Amino acid sequence: EIGRNLKSISLDPTCKIDQNAHFFGSLNVMPILSYLKEKSTENDVLFGLEDFPLDENALKNNLKDMSKIIECPRYGILLDIGHSNLRTTDNEYFKAKGIEKYLTDIPVPIIELHVHDNKKIGDWHMPPGRGNLDFALVAKTLNKKKFNKISTIEIAPTRYNSKPENEREAAINGLRYWKSLLERNN
Repeated sequence: EIGRNLKSISLDPTCKIDQNAHFFGSLNVMPILSYLKEKSTENDVLFGLEDFPLDENALKNNLKDMSKIIECPRYGILLDIGHSNLRTTDNEYFKAKGIEKYLTDIPVPIIELHVHDNKKIGDWHMPPGRGNLDFALVAKTLNKKKFNKISTIEIAPTRYNSKPENEREAAINGLRYWKSLLERNN
């Protein structure tokens, strides 16, 4: 049984995206998503995949495999905005879109965010404001999409040669910064 206090279940499958937004490796979790859909009906638990589908093209290319879950109003995407900063830099398909269109093109509800920063050269998981992601534009765009779900601040100090004890204040300030942007742009 899935408990009453659970709000969201998100899966992060290993995958790759090609230039046409074909998403490989994630569809092997469809049986698990179907199971979660059935077992969480009574509690209205949200469920989804990290960074999939990112646009109509990806959805269309995988619709046959996703047909059993896509119509469920509790299905959505866990959007990692640190990954979006990287994709709009190093992937030609997403680079051409830019961050605002990248976010507005997501064809399913955003059920959760992983919020972290980077300097567009690695998945560093820095506190918001430490890299070069335009968090003000991200918050403004997400508010236009009426995002009001879960935000998870996701930091990993060892990825950028720091230590957790050195990043406590930066993490708290990053959380405050993100929260203030969402409130300001709401």
